[in-house]
Amino acid sequence: MSDSHPRNTLARACDILYGTTAVVTWEEEQVIGPEHAAIFEWVVKINNTEYGRGLGSTIKKARNEAARVALAKLREEHPDLKF
Repeated sequence: MSDSHPRNTLARACDILYGTTAVVTWEEEQVIGPEHAAIFEWVVKINNTEYGRGLGSTIKKARNEAARVALAKLREEHPDLKF
């Protein structure tokens, strides 16, 4: 279930599941710690419902982690689909 490009996979999954009606939004929830050692927390929502939350030492890592969590949730909800 490891994916080297989880945000792209999430976009493809949303296209498969929701077509053009999917609205995927990303929100920075918080930044923890000092600027030189910050931890970022990001949330991904699909059609205004939170699907994933991720932490990372960079924005990219936090968003990728949120996408992985969202993909896991989508795979759980739709076990018959492959994405």
